[in-house]
Amino acid sequence: MDTLYGKNELLPKNLKQNPMIQNGTIINLTEIRNFYKNKCKEEENKFQEKDFKNFVKFLEIDFYDWLKGNLKYFER
Repeated sequence: MDTLYGKNELLPKNLKQNPMIQNGTIINLTEIRNFYKNKCKEEENKFQEKDFKNFVKFLEIDFYDWLKGNLKYFER
């Protein structure tokens, strides 16, 4: 959880100034899109909306498993 809350020194520099971090989370479609676009650029692949939508659908496959798995270890 350190990368999402509080300890900004653990975050990459490009995320430290991000307004979503100031609100406590980076989990949103805009951030996923930016992450995907940056990866495309780094790997010299052309960003295509169709490919991004397929990537998001791929993420949805295990989204609820990810939530359930993390809830087991969430400290209240």
